[in-house]
Amino acid sequence: MFGPDLLKVTISAFVICVYQFDEANRYQYLTRFQLFTVPNGILRTVHDYTDVFRVGKDGRQGHRYRINLPELANHEAWRWREIRYQAQGFVVTR
Repeated sequence: MFGPDLLKVTISAFVICVYQFDEANRYQYLTRFQLFTVPNGILRTVHDYTDVFRVGKDGRQGHRYRINLPELANHEAWRWREIRYQAQGFVVTR
């Protein structure tokens, strides 16, 4: 249900994919990926996440921010996971 007086919960989730390039075969192999979720504005009133956010390319007046992943994990470890490909399959390494 949506309407002007209803609270809408949103989740900001990101994926970082890391590849290794095999020049001989001209192919990229997925070696690991990282999943992380960033707290939204509502949670900022409950808990102080100011150490998680860094200024992005366009400075303090802009709208771009960078996320400090180790600081994010210090708040709640479940917010940042790393999954690596190994010979036996994918393994959660963080």
